Amino acid sequence: QSASSPPPPPTVLFENQRRYLLLGWVPCSGLLSDPPAWTDPCNTAHSAPDFTHWSPHVDEGTSSDGWVYATAFHRLPIEREGGRASQRPNDWVRRRTWLYADESPTPIALSGDQDSDLAWTTLVRIFTKTMATRSPLDIPLDPLAFLRLMNEHSSSFARMCSRCIPFTEIALLPDLVVSCIYARAAYGFAMERGHLDGAFAYLAAHTVSKAKLNVVTGVDTRSNNRALCKLSGLQDIRLSNWCGQTFRPAHYVAVDAHLKWCVIGIRGTLSLDDALTDLCGDWTPFATGFAHSGMVRAAQFVEESILPTLEMVHAEHPDYRFVITGHSLGAGVAALLAVSLRKHPFLAQCRCFAFACPSIMSYDLAIDCAPYVLTVVSGFDMIPRTSLATIDRFIHELNENCTGTAVAQAVMRAIGKPEWAARSTCRAATAFERLDDSERHYPPGRLLQLDSRTPTIIGEALTTDYQWILASHRMIDDHLPHNYLTPLTAALHAALQSETGCARDRLEYAAAKASAI
Repeated sequence: QSASSPPPPPTVLFENQRRYLLLGWVPCSGLLSDPPAWTDPCNTAHSAPDFTHWSPHVDEGTSSDGWVYATAFHRLPIEREGGRASQRPNDWVRRRTWLYADESPTPIALSGDQDSDLAWTTLVRIFTKTMATRSPLDIPLDPLAFLRLMNEHSSSFARMCSRCIPFTEIALLPDLVVSCIYARAAYGFAMERGHLDGAFAYLAAHTVSKAKLNVVTGVDTRSNNRALCKLSGLQDIRLSNWCGQTFRPAHYVAVDAHLKWCVIGIRGTLSLDDALTDLCGDWTPFATGFAHSGMVRAAQFVEESILPTLEMVHAEHPDYRFVITGHSLGAGVAALLAVSLRKHPFLAQCRCFAFACPSIMSYDLAIDCAPYVLTVVSGFDMIPRTSLATIDRFIHELNENCTGTAVAQAVMRAIGKPEWAARSTCRAATAFERLDDSERHYPPGRLLQLDSRTPTIIGEALTTDYQWILASHRMIDDHLPHNYLTPLTAALHAALQSETGCARDRLEYAAAKASAI
């Protein structure tokens, strides 16, 4: 009697589709080497489920709606670089796993385009406001102006370095090096594959190499997590979100048991969506001052995402410190997140290490967060010096150094009108000085200046030292993560030569991490 009873219905089904030119994705027909449209684990044809109690299985190796992609069905079980969570140009088949549950499944929440639309609207408004006060003749077109400005700004940088207070906090060096490693690791697979080793490598990743593999949307969570562990040495990853969108940067939460840290790492700019967050540079009230509106929204998203995980870590390890770190966009979001998180009692002692952080705060707010936010700036890096106001000043400076302007000033002096020439040369300074406090913005917290050429730590700079974008051939290269890690690591090794106290264990741990990468 038991032999004649029907087998139990399957609890797992596979949905199979093939892509055709002009038609797109269609259910498989079962012809030739294709499986049927629906199969069970034994690869037997099955009818489509009624979906009442069925839901797609989504994990680190699938897309947000459960699909995995391949060139052919027999290749689906084979691992490939970057995973199979996204479609590539030569992918012609895809499969999705459906699981049966007694309760009705929770529908998959797919993100909309509202944030992206808001970002574009904000960007158009900022551009319109900026160009409304500017004539097309104000656009600097003389390439020699940049070269002239380089000589002038090289002297300005030397004067700024001479004013820096020497850095003597040797005990802080391990924290700086390790947090820089963790900020760098937040780029995941793209960093592991060398796409941020140089400006041309970064450009190639978004142009030539993109046809083969999109390092932003074409890499699954499993591959990014594996790269994160390799780059950082962390093994206890509590949360990771690699689906970066506008106002929603990629981030992770991990535990460093040796240092007794709970690390919150936030990725910098790696996609168009990240760039839109960067460019939404109008200002909004925040805490005790004003801040970059795009990054405020991003910090609010990250806080909502990570807070339950942080509460769990605190319950397990009440003596652990919470350390927030990031590079570029990630640094700006990290600094704002640190300000916001301190309102929670168990996070009141959180600390932020921000590398290449943009100018995102009003002066009072930047000073107020100095006890717990440390911003690191390498060489001529333009990003910490960039805000709408400093961009406007930089354009004025380029105009003043154009050949046409120099000829016009010479003519003014020749005809006995030197005051007209003087009026022209002071435009850049007055353009910045006439702004009110809500329009002038600065990098947050304490500021530590590095020199990537030596490489060495120069010392602590003033908040007001970053009101100019400095023209230099290194203004982009100095922004790269390795030009932050190299000077810090060099200082760490120098400290190891002389340190014999209780800080040596932490110095050695940081040096071992730096050597491992």
